[in-house]
Amino acid sequence: MRLCLPLRPLAGLLAALALASCGGGGGTASSSTSGSSGGSPATPGITLSALATITSPTGAPAISHMADAVVVGDHAILRSDSAETSQNAHPRTRFTIVDAQGRASASVDFGYTLAAGYNGDWTMQAIPDGSGFALLQLSSANKLFLFDGQARLTSPAAGIDLNTIANDGSTIFSTGAIVDGNGIWVAPVFQYPQKDGSAIYRIRLTKFDFSGKALTPTAFIASSTKGMVPRLAASAGALSIFWIDGTQPSLAYWAQGGGNPQPKGINAGLSQVGLIPVALNGSGKLGLLWGGKSSLSGPLDGVQLDANGDPVLIAGATDWSGEILSSQWVGARRGLKPGADYVNGRLLITDLVDDTAFNGDTILVADYVLGSTPLSAVTPITATVRRAAGARNVDIGSVLRQLVFSDHTLLLIGDSDHAEASVVTRH
Repeated sequence: MRLCLPLRPLAGLLAALALASCGGGGGTASSSTSGSSGGSPATPGITLSALATITSPTGAPAISHMADAVVVGDHAILRSDSAETSQNAHPRTRFTIVDAQGRASASVDFGYTLAAGYNGDWTMQAIPDGSGFALLQLSSANKLFLFDGQARLTSPAAGIDLNTIANDGSTIFSTGAIVDGNGIWVAPVFQYPQKDGSAIYRIRLTKFDFSGKALTPTAFIASSTKGMVPRLAASAGALSIFWIDGTQPSLAYWAQGGGNPQPKGINAGLSQVGLIPVALNGSGKLGLLWGGKSSLSGPLDGVQLDANGDPVLIAGATDWSGEILSSQWVGARRGLKPGADYVNGRLLITDLVDDTAFNGDTILVADYVLGSTPLSAVTPITATVRRAAGARNVDIGSVLRQLVFSDHTLLLIGDSDHAEASVVTRH
């Protein structure tokens, strides 16, 4: 493990209010509400500061391949590629601490010390009490690691074994997980090889506390002859699991205090969807976003779920395919997986779009005020920020995150060789 310390204390950084120049080229910021063309934003509106490169602390390499970021107290922790490599792959176990304005103060690189030789995916989740964050393997042994707000390991060095291995000849094909309240829901997909060379896949679900103790009995969710990758959202005891069985998207939904549900198909009218489950508030409201018919560069659709786990659709709709959100944006989507979060009754979406008036990358922020109407019927409040003119276009594998603080959000975009930040203020 390597620790790169700041040149000045974090408290000093947090006291600064302006976004300092962070190295690299700045961007061009613009702000607007829907239907306006810039200038002083109307009310309500959104203002974005110019994008600035997040400069790594002294002694640390540039941030590469940001995978995720979470808010812990008054700052954020960004996860990215480690400097270590094995078979030309880097474990994404480097953590960079940034303040609420996007300035880095320290970097901790765990390399392969968390799980020797592990190059699989992780999920990074903030612990609700603000004490730190959790990191969970999404394949292999499902080891859980816990960290404090300065990215110091607080769980055993070998991790916490969640005992999700069935010991029945199966292996874990994939895993979905989400933190909610006092623990983390874990939904592994077990793969059972068959004599004819095929396999059977089964999704199971258990909630664990942060010491690895099971809080619920293990529930069987679904079985298929095709590999499934579950995606979860949770809020205040409500839980949804989405997956694709071949070409058929499906869901299972728990209302607050509800019993085990029966899985149901999603009549989305699509042959391929990129499922993005979202919490829409802190009181149990959940929703789903998904990509276009054939690629992530197609339109972005979305619904909120009612108390029965059914979608709130536009009047007269018989399937989900008309719930398009991005048709009201300023440009076509460029093909990244969008970021999604919520704050103060709004769904916050971040995406990369084409800007015909600008030869370069434009990042769009779209706010949807939540109510009882379908999401697709809401006119979003939008704003955009352009990356520096002449900058290389961001990689298609780049990651967008909008981190929620008490009085603003912090927009992050992670590319293959750096990360950028913009401060987002709502009026």
